[in-house]
Amino acid sequence: VALKLLVSPFRGLFWFSPVLLLLAVIPFNRGDTSSYRDIRWMCLCIALAYLLMNASFNGWHGGKCAGPRYLIPMYPCLFILIATLNGKVLKHPLTLILMALSFMHTLVLVATSPQHPDDVMNPLPIAYRLFLEGRFDTYLSIPRQIPIDKQTMLTYGSFNLGELIGLSGPLSFVPWLIIVAILTWLLLH
Repeated sequence: VALKLLVSPFRGLFWFSPVLLLLAVIPFNRGDTSSYRDIRWMCLCIALAYLLMNASFNGWHGGKCAGPRYLIPMYPCLFILIATLNGKVLKHPLTLILMALSFMHTLVLVATSPQHPDDVMNPLPIAYRLFLEGRFDTYLSIPRQIPIDKQTMLTYGSFNLGELIGLSGPLSFVPWLIIVAILTWLLLH
């Protein structure tokens, strides 16, 4: 089960967040100082505890959730581990590609349907198809009303800022993209 939680297209951590593959570089990180050793061990132990707890749980798959639902709380520890890598690794083009791919997977799943029927062994192709077709917020596992009214959004809980202010389809992502652009600009300046 632990292997499925890490690499399977059904619920695999590395499948849904490929940027976490950078964790494999940590043992080979040149120019490393011992100042990160304690932090790394703490984060690694916490992450392993979550993995073992999830793997021993009979509902390890997280139900209809796309991705490793019960491993989400360990993400901060994993990203702290990645942050301890030296600058060359973090600025490498492959790192940027893995980051972009992880970002896109998350965006596409959240934009289309974070829940999928139990028999879907890899929700990413379905989510990308829905995204490219402009079918946002389809919620494959829960019947939705079309058009989506405010009460339905509040009842089922999957909506974005644009939908709350009356935008629909691809336009509903404009407020979110503006916020991401502003935050990115602030981070880089």
